[in-house]
Amino acid sequence: MKLLVFDVGGTEIKYSVIDEELNMKESSYFPTIKTLDEDKGNKAIVDKDYVRFLDSLVEVYHRFETDVDGIAMSLPGFIDVKNGRQCGGGAIQGIINRDIAEDLSKRCGCPVRIANDAKCAAMAEKVYGNLKDCGNAGVFIIGTGVGGGLIINGEVLNGDHFTAGELSFIRMNVNEPWDDRENTMGDICSTTGLLNLYRAKKQLHKDAELSGRDFFEKYHENEPEAIECLKEFCNHVAQAILNLSFILDLERVAVGGGISRQSALIDGIKSELNDLWEKTGLVNDSGMKRVEIVPCKYLNEANQIGALCYYIKGK
Repeated sequence: MKLLVFDVGGTEIKYSVIDEELNMKESSYFPTIKTLDEDKGNKAIVDKDYVRFLDSLVEVYHRFETDVDGIAMSLPGFIDVKNGRQCGGGAIQGIINRDIAEDLSKRCGCPVRIANDAKCAAMAEKVYGNLKDCGNAGVFIIGTGVGGGLIINGEVLNGDHFTAGELSFIRMNVNEPWDDRENTMGDICSTTGLLNLYRAKKQLHKDAELSGRDFFEKYHENEPEAIECLKEFCNHVAQAILNLSFILDLERVAVGGGISRQSALIDGIKSELNDLWEKTGLVNDSGMKRVEIVPCKYLNEANQIGALCYYIKGK
């Protein structure tokens, strides 16, 4: 079986033809059709943009329709996997509250199955990657926000309202106002949070142009401020992961996202988590097991592989 697999992001849509042995070919991408901020209140424009979004997918499908058996898709937002509906959330206004699988299937004449992007990453790690042997585990995807996928009793958890693992919304400090968005895990434990720490440490303007690549160049040059910032950031991430592990009894957490390629990040999270574990006073309690931190096996291709897995699982 071969599938056309789309990974829909806020900026671009990646696609590949993939078989069950994970052989990938014809990989490419194109810009995501999405509604401009100033037009989000205009239903006619939003509806038109949704049709244009579907058109862009159909155009790609027609190039490969004789070579594939169906379409699998990773999407942002709260996804009803069973019914193929985007039920809310995510940054692409035009696709919210849409029966995407049904609409696309009608246009293409083939089966279509969709799933949430972070849950796709968790599925890829569970089926083929570094969480393969775990009963309870998670993925912690560090990007513009924080993506999360939870594996409970060997299954990726979707939740009754399809919002399980939405880590970005979790508040990190009970002493801060609930409506302070800078107190969320999505702000503090994301690449955005790391760069904000660095800007503050260097007394840069809060909107100063800066990328993860820029930051790690300074880190590898042994700049003191960058070293301090990474340690503080890794402590924040370690606290988040340790709290999740106490609630869910996680064996292992796979850390992903673009900056997870940096071994200093993974090593830093491990070190900070070990320090926190020591401070809990549970280090000698044989009944409590320390959660293991590993990098995700799959990075850029994780969502596509997970979408493939969801398709196969739903057959």
